[in-house]
Formats: sequence, C-alpha cells, structure tokens
Amino acid sequence: MEDSVSQIEDSDRDAARRNVMFGLLLTAAAYLAYANSFAGVFLLDDYACIVDNAALRSLKATWQASRDEIPGGLRRRDVGRWTFALNYAAGGIEPYGYHWVNLAIHIAAGLLLFGIVRRTLDLPRSPEYLRESSGVLAFVVALFWLLHPLQTESVTYIVQRIESLMGLFFLACLYFVIRAADCGPDASVRRRGFGALAVVSLALGLWTKEVMFVAPFVVACYDYVFLSRSLRKSLADRGALYISFAVLLVIYFASTLKRVPVSATNSGRPTSWEYLRSQPGVLLHYLKLTFWPDDLCLDYGWPIATDPLEIYGKGAVILVLLSIGAWLLWKRSWVGFLIIAFFLILAPTSTIVPLHLAFEHRMYLPLACIVALVVIAAFVAIHRLAGARTSLAAVLILPMTLAVAWALGAATYQRNLDYLSAERMWQDVVDKRPRNPRGLVNLGRAKALANDKAKAIEMFETAMRVKPTYSPAPYNYGAWLSDRWNEPEKAIPLLQKSIEIRPRESDYHFALGNALRQAKRTEEAPDAYRKALELNDANHDARDNLAMALRELGRYEEAESTLKEAVARNPDPWLTHMELARVCVATGRPSEALRHFDAAMRSRPDQPLLGGELAWLLATHPDEAVRDGQRAVRLAIAARDSAPDLHLVWDALAAAQAEVGEFNEAVKSAEQALSLVGTADEISADEMSDEIIARIELYRSAQPFRDVAAEEEQSGTEK
Repeated sequence: MEDSVSQIEDSDRDAARRNVMFGLLLTAAAYLAYANSFAGVFLLDDYACIVDNAALRSLKATWQASRDEIPGGLRRRDVGRWTFALNYAAGGIEPYGYHWVNLAIHIAAGLLLFGIVRRTLDLPRSPEYLRESSGVLAFVVALFWLLHPLQTESVTYIVQRIESLMGLFFLACLYFVIRAADCGPDASVRRRGFGALAVVSLALGLWTKEVMFVAPFVVACYDYVFLSRSLRKSLADRGALYISFAVLLVIYFASTLKRVPVSATNSGRPTSWEYLRSQPGVLLHYLKLTFWPDDLCLDYGWPIATDPLEIYGKGAVILVLLSIGAWLLWKRSWVGFLIIAFFLILAPTSTIVPLHLAFEHRMYLPLACIVALVVIAAFVAIHRLAGARTSLAAVLILPMTLAVAWALGAATYQRNLDYLSAERMWQDVVDKRPRNPRGLVNLGRAKALANDKAKAIEMFETAMRVKPTYSPAPYNYGAWLSDRWNEPEKAIPLLQKSIEIRPRESDYHFALGNALRQAKRTEEAPDAYRKALELNDANHDARDNLAMALRELGRYEEAESTLKEAVARNPDPWLTHMELARVCVATGRPSEALRHFDAAMRSRPDQPLLGGELAWLLATHPDEAVRDGQRAVRLAIAARDSAPDLHLVWDALAAAQAEVGEFNEAVKSAEQALSLVGTADEISADEMSDEIIARIELYRSAQPFRDVAAEEEQSGTEK
C-alpha cells in the first residue's frame, strides 16, 4: 500500500516537473517570436486611446474621467483602461513598456490554454492514449496558438490588449470551472474557491470587453460535453456558479447596454443587415488565415457584400458548419464543442452589431478552438495509422510539430517587422488593399510625418477619389495643410467639406477653427470652436483654442472666463494655464501671469514654447520686480536645448542674456533666431525679422530689451 502511494506521489512530482518544463518552453518560444515587437510604434487607435488620452496622464485623472473624456475604444472597458493608466504611470508614452505587458498577457493566456487542454484530456472519459499524451498535446496546442501570426494584431498592436486581456480572463474563467469540477466531495472549500475565481474572472473580462458575455455559454457547453451527463447533475454540482454568472450578466447589461451604440447612423459603418450579409465571407477569410496566414492586414476596409453568391453561397457554408457543430455538440462530441465555441466567441462581433467588418484580433480566442481541433484530430489520425507502433507515431509527430512551430514563429517574427514603423505598416495595407480609403489616409499621414509632402498629398487625394464620402480624407488633408504646411486658405474648403459629409464630428470643427485663425480670419474661429465644444464638451483643446482666439481678438474677459472653466474641467490643464498667463500679461497682471506660468511648468517642465515664453517675460518685462534674468537664462537654455530649431526660444535666450549683461552672446543668439524665422504664426515673417533686427541693434549698443507692447495694449483697452 505504501509503495503504491509512493509511486503515485512520484508520478505526480514527475508530471509537475514536466508541466513546469512545458511552461518554460512556451514562455521562451513566445518571447523569441515576439522579441522584435518591443520596438513597435503606436498605430491607429493607439493614439486616441493612449497617446492623446488626457485621462491617462495620472491615476487621479483616470479615476475622475467622465464618459465623454474616455475614448470610445475604452468606454465600458475599465479594466483594460486601467492597465494602460498603470503603464503610463510606470513609463509614460514609451511603447516599449506597453509591448512587454501585452506579451506577458499573451504568454499567461497561453499557459492557461495549456492547462485547460491538459486537464480536459486527462478526464476519465478520454481514451487512454489521449490521457497518456495529454501534456504533450496540450503543449503543442498552446505552442501553435502562441506562435500563430494571426495573433500579432492582438499582441503587437498595443491597444488590442483589450482583446488579449479579455481572452486571458475568458480562459481563466473556464480553467477555474474545470479546477472546481476536479475537486472531490471532501474539498468543498477548494471547490467554492475555484468557483469564486471563475466569477471574478468573468467580472474582470466583462469590464474588459463586451465579448466576454458569451463565456458562461461556452462554460455550459463544456460542462455538457465533458463534465456532466445530465442537466440535473450539472445544476446540482454547479447551480450556484451558474446563478452567480447570471446575476453578474444582469448587472453588467443593466449598467452598460443602454450606452452601447447599435445604430450605424452617421458612423460611416454598415447597417445591421449589411453587416450580417458580409460576415460569411469574413469568417471564411478568418478560417483561411488560420491555415495559410499569408495575407494579414491591419485594416482590410472590407467591402459590404452585394453579390448573391457571396452572400448566400458563403452563408450556406457557414450554416453547414454550424449545423455540423450543433449536431456533434448534441452528441456530446469534443469536436462539436470546439466548433460551437468558435462561433459563440465570434458571435458578438460577427453577426448584426454594426462594427468595422473585419479585424484579425477578433480571432484571438476562436483560433484556440481551431488549433485544438486540428492538433488533436491529427494526433488521433496518426495514432490510428501507427497502431501499436509508437515509434512510428513519434517519428511522424516530432518533425511535424517542429516544422509547424518554426514556420509559425518565423511568420510572426516577420509580421512584427511591419509594426516597427507606421509608414511600413500602412504601405503594407495599401499594397494589399489599394482601395481602402482609411489605409490611404493613414499612409498619407505617415508620408507627411516623413516629410514626403508630395506623396502624402497623392495619398490624401487618392482616398478622396476612391471614396468621396469618406470624411477623414478631406479632414486629414486639410489639417496637414493648415497645421504643418502653412497653407490655411487651401485647408479651409477641405475642412468644410469634411464637416459637410459628417457634421457632428467635433474634431472637424476644431480643425476648421485652427485653419481660420492661421488664415487671419480669427473673427470666424470662435464659432467653429464653440461648435466643436457643443458636439464634445470634453474637447479641451477646443476650449483652450477658443480662449486663444478671443484673446487675439482683444476679448480678454471672455477669454479668461473660458480658461477658468477649462482649468476646472481639463485633467491636464498646462496649456490652459499658459494661455491664462498670456491673458494676464496682455491685461497688465504680470504677477498672476507668473503664477499661471509656474503652474504650467510644474506639469510640463520640458515644454520648450512654455519655457521660452516664461523666460521672455522674466527677461523683458518693464517692471524690475517681475524680471529675473538668471532664471530666464536657465529656462531659455533648457528650451533651446529641447527645440533648437524654434526661433522663439533663441529670441528669448537673447533677451535673457542681454538682461544679465551678456550682450555679445545675446547678439549671437538673436542672429540665430533671425536665421530661423519663416514659420511664425502670429505675425508675418518679415515683421518678425524686423523686430529681431531692431533688438540686435539694442544688444550691440549694450542695452537690454523691454517689452512695452503688453502695457500699451492694456492702456488701449482701458481707454
């Protein structure tokens, strides 16, 4: 008896060591496949959800963010949103740290998948040869799933952490249900503990991504096929668990469903019928990529299906697969479970809710069903072919596993290269989908950032020809003309066209206001900014720029009132404080201006324009009590080092050097400022050049500059 117990304990220890070894191998394989992903850049929705998301700038801002301040891609997804906030708190806007977390989530999900497959194959109902090979088969399933290049969109595309994190909680929920079922009658405390962990996993998944609501249904199918032979037995063993699931789903839908958009009106997305009839083609494409992932694309721009053969022919194929899966599930077949689980997980994003038609990250979890089905079916076939000849089976299985794993890992590594630059990724999209207007627009943006203006314009104009009703094309074209290429008069009609196509887009009105200001049509800009705020009260940039326009028009009281409202609303109001400082300078309140400058500096100590303007005030104000030449020099040097091509910081440095008596250095700095003039926004380059030349003459005569313009402006206002 003791020998038997000892043998069981030794066997358990050997199994535990093998599982640890498998886990380490899975981790190492995943790391090698994604080793080049850490240099990947932010792309597409990463900007709205992370880079430009003011609600991530501090944990306090994340906690206090209103619904309007949360980007659409993170609303109702608080768990995922908080992971980004923690990433930002740890490393700011540096993609490297985000990629590490994404890979860690992916590896953790792979380890859970390994545990699920191994424990399922270890069930008494499995044939003995499957139980004997459960660890190896689970390892192969998890390995192929971790390495498959179809997963790159959920791992390397940073914001799709939402998908992989939901997948992690989904797998955890199922895993803990299996662990609870493994507990014997004498382990009721452990059983309840695992059940509680399953409920917690469901809750975390629900508030990560909506797809998680199908997890209880997948659990029920698993229970039906693998754990219980009757509904009565299932309810007796896990009734409390299912009641907890049901209560949690009710709470979730009661708190979120009323805010989920279900209409395609003004969204540029298809109607529910257009979406449904296009999905058969999309699903078959997903299946094709599972077996031959040679056409991966970040943004398909998938067309709405109109061909009857495309709709009904491919739809019939999907219905046949569903029917086979349902029949096999009824027969309690593991194949039926995997087929139905595949379709259940895809159902929220591949039926009638009108989203973008096709995205590869939706296959993150469903891929596990297909991989498990193929691996186990192949093993069963090889076992039957080899019979008792186990050496033959080993000869067949080992090289096949190594070859497939190598091919998948190499393809993943190669695909990650496309994520290393926005230009490369969007060129890949346009090469594969040349009539995708979003791909063309984003390639245009990438070309513009690379200073290839001609190619950028070509992409924007091509997108407008391909789809004249695609509003982001004229919007991005106009925004670049105005903000970067200093051609606001050309930009204004383009921005007006984007508003005509999609009038309720706050950013479009905001961009129009900016173009009007730059074109010296400042009196028209406030209306555009106010419209932007009417459409999105959380558009803090629009509120700040409205105040700028009002200040430029001399409407200081309105500007100050707007800015004080902005300080209370904006979670990161450094620009608001900077603009308040400008208003205070213009209205003869330098002490208040210094307080606002200091408040802005505490938030953005390295912002060159901010440092330059504060240095200018400290160096040039007529009031000796305001001036502080030494501090002005320090601020101006820091601003110059941060932005050496900005003429304003050199001008401020020259004024600061003159204030402390370094007139020769001041002349050199002012001459450098003069050489950089040519992109000034507020006054013409010629006028700016004349002013700098006049200051150079002052410095040559050993006189500091005193900025009396603000006092004169205040005097005129009082009159």
